[in-house]
Amino acid sequence: MVPVHCRPDGEVARREAQESLSRRFRQAIPMGVIEQMCVVGTPDDCSRRLAAYAEVGVEEVVLVPQAWSWDPVADAEEVFRDLVAPARAAIS
Repeated sequence: MVPVHCRPDGEVARREAQESLSRRFRQAIPMGVIEQMCVVGTPDDCSRRLAAYAEVGVEEVVLVPQAWSWDPVADAEEVFRDLVAPARAAIS
């Protein structure tokens, strides 16, 4: 299971992921932790991060959208649209 937050603007994605995880854990999460533990950034950034997992033999990843809005279903749909669907198309 990997937290994921994908936006057209990678810096916005990183900031939102940091704020979301900091709220969830009720403490400030350093950006270094976000970069290390999450799939975060632009769709291309996120795709490269997931490809790195595949390169070391990971066959399955559960993406956990970091809800930024108050609509977690819409957040999950956004991750699917921006990251999962293009990845599926690329391997088909």
